[in-house]
Amino acid sequence: MGNLSKAQIDAAIIGTNNSSIVSKRSVEKLYSHDNEHQFLRYFVRKPQRRSPIINRGYWVRMQAVDFVVRSFLEEKRDDGKKKVVVNLGCGYDPLPFQYLSRKLGGGSEVLYVDIDYPDLMTIKASIVNDEPEIKKFLTDTRHFETPEENVHFQSKEYLALGCDLRDLEIVKKIFQKHDITDAAILFTAEVSLTYMTREAVDNLIAMAAGLPDSRFSILEQFLPDGPNHPFARTMIKHFNKLNTPLQSISAYPTLRDQTERYGSRGYQTVAACDLLAFWDSIPLDERKRVETIEPFDEWEEFFLFCQHYFILHATNSSSMNSKPDDMKPFQFHDGSGQWSKHANGNPVYATSDSAPVSSQPEIFKAHLTTDRKMKRRCGAAATLDTAGSQIVYHGGLAKSRLNSALLITQDSSATGIPKNTAMPSSDGRVYHTFTQIGDGKALLIGGRTSPGKSLKDAYILDNGKWRRVQDMPEGRSRHCAVSLANGDVLVYGGLGPENKVFDSFLLWSEEKGFREVEFRVTRPLDATAPQTPDQKLKGRFSAGYCWDPVEAVGYLAGGMDEDGCVLDDIHEVKFETDENGKTYLTPTRSSVDNHPRMGHTMHCINRDFVIMVGGVAKKGLQPAENDVVMFDRRSMDVTGSRRYNFPQDRQPLLINHSTVILPNAMANYRVMICGGGGVCFSFGSCDNEGIWELSLSEDISPSEWSFIEEVAISSKAPDKGSITTNFNALSLVPESSNHSPSAPQPIPKAIVTTASDFEKIITASRPVLISGVNLGPCTTAWTPSYLASVVGSDRPVSVHVATTTSMSFHHKNFKYSTMGFGDFINAAESGSSHLYFRSLSSQNPTSAPANIATDFPMLANDFILPPQLEAVRKNQHSSPLRISSADVGMWLHYDAMANILCHIRGRKRLRLYPPSDVTKLSFPPGASTSTILDIFEIPSPLGTTPYDVEMGPGDVLYIPPLWLHAAKPITMCVAVNVFFRGEMERERWPEGRDVYANRDIKAYERGREKVRALKKEFEGLPEDVRGFYLARLAEELMMG
Repeated sequence: MGNLSKAQIDAAIIGTNNSSIVSKRSVEKLYSHDNEHQFLRYFVRKPQRRSPIINRGYWVRMQAVDFVVRSFLEEKRDDGKKKVVVNLGCGYDPLPFQYLSRKLGGGSEVLYVDIDYPDLMTIKASIVNDEPEIKKFLTDTRHFETPEENVHFQSKEYLALGCDLRDLEIVKKIFQKHDITDAAILFTAEVSLTYMTREAVDNLIAMAAGLPDSRFSILEQFLPDGPNHPFARTMIKHFNKLNTPLQSISAYPTLRDQTERYGSRGYQTVAACDLLAFWDSIPLDERKRVETIEPFDEWEEFFLFCQHYFILHATNSSSMNSKPDDMKPFQFHDGSGQWSKHANGNPVYATSDSAPVSSQPEIFKAHLTTDRKMKRRCGAAATLDTAGSQIVYHGGLAKSRLNSALLITQDSSATGIPKNTAMPSSDGRVYHTFTQIGDGKALLIGGRTSPGKSLKDAYILDNGKWRRVQDMPEGRSRHCAVSLANGDVLVYGGLGPENKVFDSFLLWSEEKGFREVEFRVTRPLDATAPQTPDQKLKGRFSAGYCWDPVEAVGYLAGGMDEDGCVLDDIHEVKFETDENGKTYLTPTRSSVDNHPRMGHTMHCINRDFVIMVGGVAKKGLQPAENDVVMFDRRSMDVTGSRRYNFPQDRQPLLINHSTVILPNAMANYRVMICGGGGVCFSFGSCDNEGIWELSLSEDISPSEWSFIEEVAISSKAPDKGSITTNFNALSLVPESSNHSPSAPQPIPKAIVTTASDFEKIITASRPVLISGVNLGPCTTAWTPSYLASVVGSDRPVSVHVATTTSMSFHHKNFKYSTMGFGDFINAAESGSSHLYFRSLSSQNPTSAPANIATDFPMLANDFILPPQLEAVRKNQHSSPLRISSADVGMWLHYDAMANILCHIRGRKRLRLYPPSDVTKLSFPPGASTSTILDIFEIPSPLGTTPYDVEMGPGDVLYIPPLWLHAAKPITMCVAVNVFFRGEMERERWPEGRDVYANRDIKAYERGREKVRALKKEFEGLPEDVRGFYLARLAEELMMG
């Protein structure tokens, strides 16, 4: 954690409580039953609604902790012992009051003990003391504003302690003083001990296990497939950035390691399971209730989250009526998840998916072609030619849902494909299918906009022309579609309106459109294959399906049913015709997949094998060795994995991906993985930036691929959505224009070692990215938790709350909201809202410019203007603090003053244009801001000269006066902007207020007044005469 002090480290750890408790309040507000008390409202005054994946993940976490605590409280005891629940690193968790309100205890006296940092417990104790709705459950209360022997609050039922859990001698003394040592104790810790050192936690476990009647329950992260799994990589990076690394995870990465950790330190019986196993143990009616609360369609991400968190229960008590392994989540069963046990010194490890399919998988090459345009997931890809040189990827999710198509081609002269003007463009689409139906033709079917809003429309891309074809009877997303030998398409399963799960097959032909095909079972299915009483296949979505057009046979595997269960059946399916001439589908063979999954893709690669790519596993986390497996068509078994040499630090996240298979020679194929990735809970996104080419032959060299955005079509396009254009093999060349938009140039970089070096940069008046300067400890210290603790969580700040990822001053797609600084920083960190903060003067915000030294004196010593930038310090006008969530861009604008942007935290992209481009970038007269909504999402206008730069911590960007610029954070960002005036220009600046450093020079302001007067001279003249003379005057003015 660098050079952070103990106080800074502790502040960062306390900051994790602030973020977590806001998420729990979001869950409490949405998911609570009608009769439940909502105690978190007293600790989170301004609730924020988290995203569905964060809500669902925290709900499962809270349910797992509740299950263990409730089991302990409801246990009947004959010895009359008092029960004590000790919440280690409790934060603002209201666990004691939740159970006191439910009057649980199994007939025993119960004491609840909260332990955390003294500063945090001071605040918590005050809230408890001041809230009647909490205090009414407590008797004989005493509140200590100044703690007495570590006690902040005490009642007959509750004890709030402020102490350092690393100091076990103090903990032991407190336990002895309050008669806790000889009680029946449950220690519980939810993602709190993970921030302590491994040695400190090991000592704490041993201390707890040494008590005569002790249980220990912990919920935290683990690494079932090591630190290089994309989810694990993203999670670890997130906590490292917060300066709160997961201290024990490398020493105890697996469930087996965790159970042995507790078993070897004195606990006789230990059981653990991942949260997917716990989710599977929740009664179906409760899971169904949760499904109705808010739209949810992040199943793959949810599985990955659950497979990286575990709940463990350990005991040394022989008097327990129920052992950990008697509790349903910890029982071995054939459901989802992973388990581990350690009973009486005998470790047992159970999971069907913990090992690779093959102990020695074949290793082949995987080649990555990167391009930021391919950072999409949940879209659909199709090949368009038999040679396999053209792929089109349509739709998907990037910063938002998309409707555009991306051409992936080996033709370096290609410039794009036409926009589908027949398709409604108001909402993008995800989870649709795109299937090749002939050379140069592909059929796009269905998908959805927002969760539960499926689409039924379909389109053909035919040699460069989009046209709409017949709709499906009902909308479907997450369905399967395969092409038959005659160009027809067979569709199966999927999610319909309001998340209806389909079990039907549809057959599409260009002549007849969509019609349902009967699925007829003429022989008994395998006894273990999921099926309905009438021998239909069980409905499912996100299954794998492929078709061999030569053998006229298909293979269907896995997927998820309406109960949220991953199915483990595999079926071989064929068309047959009965004696009446009616064609139907029938399963000819069925089997059980020992490695069931959902969200995967499948392709027949030859007569013997089917390749399965990606998805999430039903049981333990799918290891990298099982990401790509081979299914033997002869034995109907998954017989071997093909291990591809993905670099460990760039291993793709194979969910929400699309794959196509490209022929090469007679029997060799290449599998192309296009896009994919997902949101890794609250830790950030992990998107596959490009395409992976998997060669099924060691002798095939990787291809060179280009990524081309689609081309907008003239408003004079033909009617009925049929697009005609000069189009040849998907290489669209504009019929006129020998010009194309300029590609952005990189900003020059410079090392500045003296003040003279920087003055030369000012004189040159060109933007420069400066390195070699020291901005002080801010670049490591300013974590979100540190900022919240130092600035103060309750300090009110005015924040831009945007409705999209790109703020526009002209479109006014944002509003100002006043919130507590802590609430703002937590929301910005989580990315749940599009937020931007630009500090104003704390003394006189309407007339004085911002100054970080006086507006935020508690941060002043952290940020230093180095001596090399003395010219900035001497002529400083203002120094606002800027904080923004990821993906909320600042509009294109210019500043009349020079400024330096000192980047402190996160990564940010900037686009700059020279002052001469102002007339080409939609700046209205007199305005310093452009009307272009998002300059990053469009090609730069012809004749402009764009510059791009990506900034990281410690970078300083010099922006000369009048240079047009826009910013787009890639991650949450913190920066200090320092505006300054040149000595020679001081008399030319306008008089009066200039809060934002954006007022133009006096000559321009006076000139505009004279222009307005001049225009009045020409009022009433004919338009052509008026225009003629104004143009002459403008020309004369420009001649100087």
